[in-house]
Amino acid sequence: MSENIFDQFDAMPKATDVPSKVDEKLPDPFGLAAPQHPVDFSFTEMVTNVPSSAYGLGEDIMKALLSPKKSALAVGALMQSTANKMGRFAAEVVQGVDIEPMPEHSEAAADAVGAEMVNRYGSIDALKRTAMEDPVGMGFDLSGAGGVLRQGARTAGNVAKAATKAAIPEGVPRKLYDSSAKFSTTLSQADRGKLIDTALKEGILPSGKGVVKVQNRIDILNTQLDDLVVNSGGKVPVNAIFQHLSDLRRTKGGVRLGSESDLAAIDKIAGQFHESLKGKKYVTPEELQFFKTQAYKDINWDAKRMTGTPIKEETYKALARGAKDAIVKELPEAEAINKALGDLYGLQPHLSRAAGRIDNRNLMSINAPLRASAGAQMAGIEGGVMGLLSSFATSPKNKARLAIALDKVKRGDNKWLGDNMHKTEVALAISLIDKMQASPEDQEPSQ
Repeated sequence: MSENIFDQFDAMPKATDVPSKVDEKLPDPFGLAAPQHPVDFSFTEMVTNVPSSAYGLGEDIMKALLSPKKSALAVGALMQSTANKMGRFAAEVVQGVDIEPMPEHSEAAADAVGAEMVNRYGSIDALKRTAMEDPVGMGFDLSGAGGVLRQGARTAGNVAKAATKAAIPEGVPRKLYDSSAKFSTTLSQADRGKLIDTALKEGILPSGKGVVKVQNRIDILNTQLDDLVVNSGGKVPVNAIFQHLSDLRRTKGGVRLGSESDLAAIDKIAGQFHESLKGKKYVTPEELQFFKTQAYKDINWDAKRMTGTPIKEETYKALARGAKDAIVKELPEAEAINKALGDLYGLQPHLSRAAGRIDNRNLMSINAPLRASAGAQMAGIEGGVMGLLSSFATSPKNKARLAIALDKVKRGDNKWLGDNMHKTEVALAISLIDKMQASPEDQEPSQ
C-alpha cells in the first residue's frame, strides 16, 4: 500500500462545483487549491494524534455523544450507508432495531463534501496538516458538530445509565469479535466460540500486541506450573502422552478425502517421538511439562510463519494434551493453571494468523473525516458525528476493542472502558449500548 494515503483518492471524480486550478503533480480529487508550502504527510503522526485529538474535543462534546437516542439512531443509518462494512455489521450484530433508509442523494452529498473541504481548508496541504495534527477534530469540523454539540451538551444523558449489563444482548460481543478476527471457518462453531470467549475474557486484541500479551500470560502460567512440578517426584507411564491419539485417528480416518495421508502423518509423528524416548517407560511431571511447553512453541512457530500442516498441528496438540492430562492426574492442584493454559494455547496459533492479516491494515484513513462530513449531509449533525465514529468501528482492531468493551460492561467492569479506550471509541460503544437498550425514557421528545 502506498505510504501516502491520499493516493487512494486518485480515481475519485471531482465535485462539479469545485475550482479546477490544481497542481497536476498532486493528488487532488476535490479540486483543492495548489499548496504554497508543501507538507510531507505522515500517517504515523496522524494515528499518533488520534488519542490526544479525541481528548481535545472536551468532556461536553463526549457527554452529548453518549446518550441521545437521536445519535443512536443516526449511527444505525450511517451503518446502513456503508454497505459492505457497517451495513453488514448493523444487520448481523444490532438485530431487531429499525434503521431508517438513507436518502438517495449520496452522490450529491459527496460533491458537497468536496466543496466544503475547499471552503474549510483551501489547499490540500492545509488538509494534510490538519489530518495529521487533529484528525478527530477535523472530522467534527467537517460534520458541523463542533459548535452545536458544545451548545447542546447540557441536555445529554448519563453514561452510566446507558452502560448496564442488561442493555447488551447475549452474543453481541462475540459477533463483534468474530467479525474482526475472522478465525478459520474450518473450525466448528463451538471451537470458534471458545477462542472468542478466551480472547474476550483476557482482553486480547487480534493484533501483534495481542499475540505478545498471550505469550506473556502463557509464560506467567508456565512459571507457576514449573514451580509445582519441580521436585514433585512421582513417575508417569510414558504412554499417557499418547492417550488422545486414538481419538484423533478415529476422527481423521473413515470414509473421507485425505484420510490415508492424515493417518500416515499421525503415525509418523508418533513414531518419531517414540523413537526419541529410547526405550524409556516412565517420565516425571517436570519432563511432561517441558514436553508440553515445547510442543506448543512448535505449533505457534508454524502458525506465525504459515508453515506446517493442519494434521501436524492437531497431532502435536493431541500429544501436548496427553501430557497436560497426565500432569493433572499426578498433581491435581495444577488443574486450574492447566485449564487456563489450554485455553490460551488453543487461541495462540489462530490469533497469530488473524494478527498477521489485520496488522497489514491501517488503523485509520482519511475516510474518517470524509465519512463524517458525508454523514452530516445525509443525516444532520448526529449523522456527521456517527459517520466519523463508524470509520473507527470498521477497523478490525477497533471492532475487537468494542467487543471487549461491551463484554467487560456485561461482566460488570465499566471501568475498563475509560482505562483502555479512546473517547471516540467509548462514544461509539455507548451509542451501540444505548441503541440496543432503546429505553422509552431516553427517547427525545417529538418536535
